[in-house]
Amino acid sequence: MTQTWTALFVETLRDPGRAARVVLDVQMTRQEVYSGVVVCAALGTVLNALFLLFVLPRLGMLPEGQQVSLTPPFMNFVISAGSLVLFVNIVTWVGRALGGEGHLDSLMQLIVWQQLVLLVLQALGFVLMGLAPALGALYVLVVFAVYVRIVLNFIQVGHDLPGLGSAFAVLLVAAVGIVLVLMMIGVLVGGS
Repeated sequence: MTQTWTALFVETLRDPGRAARVVLDVQMTRQEVYSGVVVCAALGTVLNALFLLFVLPRLGMLPEGQQVSLTPPFMNFVISAGSLVLFVNIVTWVGRALGGEGHLDSLMQLIVWQQLVLLVLQALGFVLMGLAPALGALYVLVVFAVYVRIVLNFIQVGHDLPGLGSAFAVLLVAAVGIVLVLMMIGVLVGGS
């Protein structure tokens, strides 16, 4: 890989389509890709706990005297990793049904990189929220827009789709599919 991780991070923000092609050029084994899923889930679990323990109370979003209740870290990790794998599988299936040519491993590689970028952006946002809540809230809105742009470009490149409109259709149908799968899982485990 000729680019450094920092350069690829910046390229992902500036030109996500080009960055997606660079990510796909990195030859990774299935084990390395799924190790990336584990790393993303672990970092996300830690970041979530830090947010709940330190940023949320600083923002004054808890009633007086109430403690933060954390999901057990292992449960949070399993949910995070499972959600990521579910998302990539559904995006792969939906994309192929809508004319895409993506494969699970390559899409997983793209989504793992996109998740790592998001984790860095979230960490910066949590620091900003702790220092200047109003500026942090604005930052969160900007990051959401940037994130959607990255995801759409990565889906387009990963499935070799003709445009971002097709990628949006894949994402929309995949989102509905994920909600339906989660509802079925909820019913099976006795949730309401």
